Amino acid sequence: MTSYSFIRPKPKSIFKRYTKIWFAYTLLAVICVFSFAKVLERQSIAKINEQTQIEEKIQHTKLKAIVVKDYIERLDYEVKLGEEIELQNKMLQEGLSNLLKLIPDQIVATSIELDYNMLAMKGITPSKEVYKFLLEAPLRAIFTQTRVDFYPLMSGWFNFVSISKTNPMLKPLNLEKKESNDE
Repeated sequence: MTSYSFIRPKPKSIFKRYTKIWFAYTLLAVICVFSFAKVLERQSIAKINEQTQIEEKIQHTKLKAIVVKDYIERLDYEVKLGEEIELQNKMLQEGLSNLLKLIPDQIVATSIELDYNMLAMKGITPSKEVYKFLLEAPLRAIFTQTRVDFYPLMSGWFNFVSISKTNPMLKPLNLEKKESNDE
């Protein structure tokens, strides 16, 4: 091999040293940008998932609130119903007490059945007139219909079966509700 140069040949690369450095930094910058974009994408997906979970919790909480509200309304209804039943029981107790006070000493009541709008009474009376004057007149003042059947006994007294009814359509209006509606 013959050499025509006084210096030894040095290997030369296609790119100069500064070009290689510039290319390495450019490649590093591109890698940094892509990795940053990937991190941002993962964070945004995580935030979207978190937001979805929060929205689901909000919906679940709203449903619970609706259930609790319905439960409270049901309890209010039951309390009002209980108060109405208590009032009806008190009125029924007073009415029964008044009814028992209404029965004179001459008449013996053997059974009393009190329904919402009906009173069935069985008993013994010395005469039809005693029943009519002492018990039937007050019953007619309370009930809209009163019917009585008499059955004679061997002793001269009478068994009676009295059925008194009220017309529920003719019940007195609840004035408290009417006054509260007017206000």
